[in-house]
Amino acid sequence: MSSGNRIQFSELGVSDLKLDAVYEGDIDLRVKGDPIHILLPGLGNVKGIRYMSMKKYDFGYCALVSSGVEVEWPDRLDGTTGTLTYYGDNREPGSGLHDKDGNRYFREHFALLHSNQRKNIRPFFYFEKTAGRNYLFRGLAVPGAENLSQKQDLVAVWNSKSGRRFQNYRAIFSILNVPTVSRLWLEDIRSGNPFSENCPEPYLKWVTHGTYDVIKSPESDRVRTKDQQLPSDSTEREMVAAIHQHFSGRPHDFEECAGKLFQMMDSNVIKWDVTRMTKDGGRDVIGKYRIGSFENGVEVDYALEAKCFAFSTGVGVKGSSRLISRIKNRQFGVLVTTSYLGRQPYKEIIEDGHPIIIMAASDIANLLKSRGFSSVDEVKTWLENEFN
Repeated sequence: MSSGNRIQFSELGVSDLKLDAVYEGDIDLRVKGDPIHILLPGLGNVKGIRYMSMKKYDFGYCALVSSGVEVEWPDRLDGTTGTLTYYGDNREPGSGLHDKDGNRYFREHFALLHSNQRKNIRPFFYFEKTAGRNYLFRGLAVPGAENLSQKQDLVAVWNSKSGRRFQNYRAIFSILNVPTVSRLWLEDIRSGNPFSENCPEPYLKWVTHGTYDVIKSPESDRVRTKDQQLPSDSTEREMVAAIHQHFSGRPHDFEECAGKLFQMMDSNVIKWDVTRMTKDGGRDVIGKYRIGSFENGVEVDYALEAKCFAFSTGVGVKGSSRLISRIKNRQFGVLVTTSYLGRQPYKEIIEDGHPIIIMAASDIANLLKSRGFSSVDEVKTWLENEFN
């Protein structure tokens, strides 16, 4: 029998969708043992973007499925903001941006969002794969987010593989505050009556007024472990190791690279300079960060500390204290390292509320991936061209 947050395969067809519940598949049935096409009749049992045909059905739903293993396309649910970053299905070179069904589906639905035709947008249900053919339900999603414009919520990004460049979509969705999606509403959707009495109030509120009532779940422990700060994928580890090796024997030259990496991470960085060792007061990089728009923004100063360490050597209390002591009133700090920050200094920064951004090895790897770097050779070429 099913219990609590675990639903057995035999009960999928009558089950509600419960937030963070595991829905079991049947590995003996192979692809037919995938649980999602039973949970949501009318969907296929493969692919990441699974939807009911808009030509065949007047209304329907879509499942967004994340395997969690495609490091080049890191789908991510941000619990602190209630937003989901999900990549389209053009994930290999050789096809145009809209040659894949899923990307065309995204284009159509975000176009409806941007023209205020929300009543014609179908609900999205987000799942993450766990062990075997089991999936974790992470929530009811709708396109866009409250703080994003139509130029930001669906963006075509470039990537490259084996020297061939191609585009894919990066889409932003919001997870609505709906703990349980009832089986009755799923049946109403299929019958073409999505706004029935079984429709969740936050969804109806979004359709009617465009209000995003999202579910937010701030992490209780913001102190990342060593393993969380280091890349787990071999290619990612090689990329960051290449940066460390490039600046081996001349760690001060890494300061320019660290400043560039932070600027790549956040487009609000408008200016930065590497300070001279004899005049910098202990700071490696100082810069300015814009809050607000170009026309009426406010510029804030920041100080950046760069630590080019091997994975086996973490940044300790001495390194973090040096940065903390240099942050002046109304400034913030950035620590960029090719390694990790030790638990004790990390804990002190979080608990004492120091305004410091930690950019560790895993963050650098994710940034490089998001900027289209797919191999260590591409990273080495970038380093040779930029920092020799």
